[in-house]
Amino acid sequence: MRVLAHIWPGICILLTQKCVVCCFDQTILITLFALLIAFGAAGNSLVCFVVARNAAMRTPRNIFIINLAISDLTLCLFTQPFNLLKVSD
Repeated sequence: MRVLAHIWPGICILLTQKCVVCCFDQTILITLFALLIAFGAAGNSLVCFVVARNAAMRTPRNIFIINLAISDLTLCLFTQPFNLLKVSD
């Protein structure tokens, strides 16, 4: 059961059975998660692109870094949206 109570113009409090979450705080949380996901995905994709594009960058150390970037990219794209749903609800 959810009840929406307006306490100030533009600010409302969402009352649930579990906790009280301010809508403004939820908007900030969603924005920050979206920025983290976007920058994480862009940065890790850029690392993979640079190492795959340049033959001189394909050293064993950089292959390990690509492996880490791919795993971090997977976390950014597949688990962080679910964490956002879990935290915001």
